[in-house]
Amino acid sequence: TNVIVSFSVSGLDARGSGLELTVSIPGGPMIRQQGIAGTNRVVIDTFGMLSGEYLVNISATDGNAQAETQTRFAISTSGSDTGLEILNLHMSNDPFVPRKGESTAILYRLNTDAEVSIVISNSHKKLVWAGDYMPGINGGKEGQNAILWDGRRNRGSNIGEKVQPGIYYVSVIARSGGQTVSAVTSVVAVSH
Repeated sequence: TNVIVSFSVSGLDARGSGLELTVSIPGGPMIRQQGIAGTNRVVIDTFGMLSGEYLVNISATDGNAQAETQTRFAISTSGSDTGLEILNLHMSNDPFVPRKGESTAILYRLNTDAEVSIVISNSHKKLVWAGDYMPGINGGKEGQNAILWDGRRNRGSNIGEKVQPGIYYVSVIARSGGQTVSAVTSVVAVSH
């Protein structure tokens, strides 16, 4: 599904190299393309975006001056048959240095409230951390979720100690309405 955002640009000099347009959605896609003085159209691919209202930031520059504006659009996926999805799983701080007190957040979006389990294992497939989250609260709510991990173990040997430098695999498992889906990413813990 696509949304077409139309807007008019005036007051900038479109001669020479023309106008450069930047259209962005906070936490979503950013599109750069050439524009003209007058009406411009930008197509935004909304695949994977959840129901809700989105703010669109629009910027146009002619190399000497810049104009900015904002608009909004809404997406409704009610009645959608896409099922349960975990979207945009990534780490906020990768690599990170747990031995220097750094943390990283496990970031992801759910398209509906779900029961969620997160497990972190080392490169030898040994469980080092796990957490469970109920539907409707951070970790299991529809929309953006952010779970902080300080690099400490809460499973296996040496509970409470910071993990050794290495690659760690983060698995997010979501369950809702008889469906179970999972997504995996990795994070690197470094020593300095």
